[in-house]
Parts: sequence; C-alpha cells; structure tokens
Amino acid sequence: KEHHSDSWVGPNLEAVWLKMAEAKRAFAFELWLHEDPHLPAGQEATSPAAEQRAPRLIAADFGHPHTAGLAYYVTTRFFDRDFRTLQPGFILAFAEAECMRRAGLELWDLGGADKSPMMSYKPQVAIEMGRSAFLRRLRECRRRAEHSGSSPGMDEVSAALPIDQRRRLPLTDPRAAPAPGGNRIPTGMVFPDISEEELWGAVMLRAKEERLKAAEDAAKKAAKKVQKPPKAKRKAARTEEAAPTSSPAAQSSQNAQSVSPQVAADAEVSVSPQSEDDAKAKAAFQQRFMVVFKELLTKGLSR
Repeated sequence: KEHHSDSWVGPNLEAVWLKMAEAKRAFAFELWLHEDPHLPAGQEATSPAAEQRAPRLIAADFGHPHTAGLAYYVTTRFFDRDFRTLQPGFILAFAEAECMRRAGLELWDLGGADKSPMMSYKPQVAIEMGRSAFLRRLRECRRRAEHSGSSPGMDEVSAALPIDQRRRLPLTDPRAAPAPGGNRIPTGMVFPDISEEELWGAVMLRAKEERLKAAEDAAKKAAKKVQKPPKAKRKAARTEEAAPTSSPAAQSSQNAQSVSPQVAADAEVSVSPQSEDDAKAKAAFQQRFMVVFKELLTKGLSR
C-alpha cells in the first residue's frame, strides 16, 4: 500500500502467500541499495543523511515456482520511484533471470501483457509468446519432469500416484498439479553485489561482441593482404620502372623490321600472278602499294 494505494494485494492474499512461503511455494526477490556508510565529519548516525545512507529496499518481485521447478510465475512487482533513474526494476529483472537460469529453471513467466503503460516493460525484458505456444512449452517441461522421475516438493501421497492416474484427477484435487519444485529456488542473499556477471545475458552479449570484433579485424587484415601485391611483384615493377626506355626512332626501326617482311610477301603475292604488260595488273599493284605505304606512314615509319 505504501507504493500502490490501489494494489490488489490485500490481507487475505498476504496470508495465503505466507503459508505458501513456509512450504517453499512462494518467494520474494528483493533488491537493496547499499550506499557508502561513511558520513562526512560533523554528521551523527541519527541524522537524516545517515538514514538516507542506510540500506533501502528499492525493488521486489513476488512469485511462485511450478511444473516441477522448471517454471516460475511472477505475480506482481514494484520499484521505488525515488530511484527510477537507477532503473531498479530492470536490474532486478535481469538479476532474477540469471538466478533462475543458474537454478535450472526454463521458463520465467511475467504473465499477460496489454497496452497499459505499466505493462510496457515486459517485452523489453522477456520474449512475447502467444498463449498456445506458451502452453505447449509448459507441457513439454511437464513431460520432461515426469519422464525423468523428478518430483521436487511433491508430497509422498501425490508422488506415489502413477502419472496416468494423477492426470485423471480433477483440477480441484491438489494431487493433480505437478510438484512446485520450490527446492530449486535459492534463498538468502543470492548476489551480495550485482555486477555485469550477475545480469542475465550480459556475459553472452559481451562474448558475442568480442567475436564480432575479432571477425571484423580478420576481414580487414584479409582485405589488406588482397590489395597489397606480393613482394616479388613489387620488386619486378620497380625494376621495370628503373629500366631505360628506347627512343622513338629505335621503336620505328623495330616496327619497320617487323612489318617489312609482311609487306614484301604481300607485294610478291599481288605481283607474281600478273603479267608486266597487263595494265590492270599494274593498276592493282599501284593501289596495293599505296595502301601498304599509308599503313607504314600511320605506324610512324620515315620515308
């Protein structure tokens, strides 16, 4: 009532939870803030500053385990709005989830969600799942617990009943429900000082970031090796750049030497089958000669 004047948790429900807590069927996870206990000089231990530095409860979750200790349902939560900048509700949620993971639980149930602002945190700390999909997961947990034969927290009378017979019992019969498995939930001080190691997913997220960074560095190194030519090729390129280039005249003579045999062959092919007295043969020879001559001029040969 101190934090929620219209809270649905009343004396009757509180009495039920107290009975369930004695049987390890209900639990409360609390987040306490411990500030520096050392006071400045001149302040007494009974001063308002000292009271503010005393350990304070800034968030809490109330819930109960079920399905042979493989699932945990959170009934209600609260956090102190005076410390909302510290986000105590999120810290408690992730620390509680890590505690559940270490205890061997598989489902952390925050209940239904709607468009209410009070429900907006749920998709941020948990995975939204439809009712049918959640019930299927819950039944899978129940089957694994039944086949493994583990019934933590179940009384001897219920445990003595065969599985098929217990399933035929009406829902109003306490023996029909699977064992709550409250012995899995640790009690007392779970995390003396919460750090990233005690927050669910923080270690895995950091490892994933390190793997991505290593892969990125390896890709950059591989790309650098591909862009940079081998040492032998770089040395050969420097040698070619240092070698003296030949003059245009020398290049022209080389071209002439390479072309002249072809010109002679073309001339022989065009002249040999024709008679010297045939005017048409002379005209064809002259035309062929002019074509070859123009080609030589185009390639830079001197006259």
